[in-house]
Amino acid sequence: MATKKAAKKKAKSPEELEAKVEAVAETIPVAEATEKPEETTEELKELFEVKNGRYTESEMLELADEAAAHSFDYCFQTGVVLGKKSGGKKGVYDLKAWAFNKVVPYQTYAMLHGASRETNFSPPNDLNHYDTVHAEVELLIKAQREHVVLKNTTLFINLLPCPSCSRMLSETDIEELVYRADHSDGYALKMLEAAGKKVRRLV
Repeated sequence: MATKKAAKKKAKSPEELEAKVEAVAETIPVAEATEKPEETTEELKELFEVKNGRYTESEMLELADEAAAHSFDYCFQTGVVLGKKSGGKKGVYDLKAWAFNKVVPYQTYAMLHGASRETNFSPPNDLNHYDTVHAEVELLIKAQREHVVLKNTTLFINLLPCPSCSRMLSETDIEELVYRADHSDGYALKMLEAAGKKVRRLV
């Protein structure tokens, strides 16, 4: 009898299981992300407040990697930091801003509700069904909100921007872009250089 009761108790419909998942999801502290999507967790904010300072080019790319580690995008975690040359010292930069590719409307959304890319069987480069804001866009949004001046700055990123982001960056006052990994057959390299930007790869 006890075995039958246990079996009956375990048998739940897909609807019941989904409702249970939703109930658990509601306990996850994502309210701040839905109400203030421009802000990250206090822990991440504190991490980069401590790191404000002067860094070499290699260290700036390491900071971009640290930022990328906070992304919940399941395809690729992109991190970007913005620096300005420090007092004329060659190869030394002041950290001005940072960002990563961010899942919207909140970081765990695709984990809880499924990724639209999978639902629509979208190919890797299709941006029509995509739940993530690119790191470059997040950086420019943050710079605008925090009144960061882009003139004479250098953008450090772990992945060469996609075609859409490269076109957007070509319209900014960012002077230079330093990247680690290639993307889209180097389209961004050609676009940014044609727009008068300096582009370098550092590995």
